[in-house]
Amino acid sequence: MAMTAGNEHVRALQKETEKSFARWHNDLEHQATWLESNQLSDFLTAPVQGSQNAFDVNFEAWQLEINHVLEAASAQSQRNYQISALVFISMIIVAAIYISSALWWTRKMIVQPLAIIGSHFDSIAAGNLARPIAVYGRNEITAIFCQPEDHAAGFAWDGE
Repeated sequence: MAMTAGNEHVRALQKETEKSFARWHNDLEHQATWLESNQLSDFLTAPVQGSQNAFDVNFEAWQLEINHVLEAASAQSQRNYQISALVFISMIIVAAIYISSALWWTRKMIVQPLAIIGSHFDSIAAGNLARPIAVYGRNEITAIFCQPEDHAAGFAWDGE
């Protein structure tokens, strides 16, 4: 049995159960022998009920011991479930933070400069060629549109 490894109470309970079962089994064998040999008076007066009661007491003690083990396992399982739920919720929060940070970064570094450039192209399409290019940040998109501004400054005619 798997429960015998732990404590002394379980070992003592196992030994007592083995003894009471052996006693009860022995009494039942004697009763079966008396019944087979037609010794009905011995069969009817045999004290089997006492050994059966002793075994039943040990059986109920085992049931209580098993119930204690099951209660402890259930409590541990509930605790593990709560810990896993806490870890799961924490990971959901961390994932939400990562996703919102990534969306914010994408908006700040890609979408916003493209929107500025798009508005500049819209003004060019409307005929406003002299509108200065608004450059914000230090990413690749703003660097591309910084260069025309630098070139335009180099081509500036001072009127002489």
